[in-house]
Amino acid sequence: MAAVAPPASAQDLVATLESEFLERFTRFIEWPSGSSVSDASTPFVICVRDREAVFDALGRIAAKSKVKGKRLEVRRIDTPDQAPACNVVFVGPGSPDAFRAIVDTVARKPVLVVSDSRGYAKRGSMINFVTDGEFVRFEVNPSAAEASGLRFAPELLALGEVVN
Repeated sequence: MAAVAPPASAQDLVATLESEFLERFTRFIEWPSGSSVSDASTPFVICVRDREAVFDALGRIAAKSKVKGKRLEVRRIDTPDQAPACNVVFVGPGSPDAFRAIVDTVARKPVLVVSDSRGYAKRGSMINFVTDGEFVRFEVNPSAAEASGLRFAPELLALGEVVN
């Protein structure tokens, strides 16, 4: 068995932290009973757009973790029409147009949208990472989550900065 090398740069460290947060956030979010999360025969799917380091770090987490009692599967997405097949979509700091298209595509669907670009929580992201010096913080948009049928636990709301 090969050992996993520690992150090589500050950017890799941020990607690792964001990946770990993504997995942990799922513990404080309730998906509606009719969503694929309640189907034990399907994996829990986290999709990544425009952030290869997060994709790689999530792959390491998926190899040893379950989410909501289910096998974790990590996928890359290139187009917004792939997003509805995901339980969580992480959108990196790529094109704002791609972000907007993903938010529009999953509107009112039980898909958690997470981003890491300033201002994205106000633009429809349900959770948005903000790097503040050496700290990684996050904003939460419970209104966007509720519109998609997702419910944030009070603990998640207490830890993040609420944005509506």
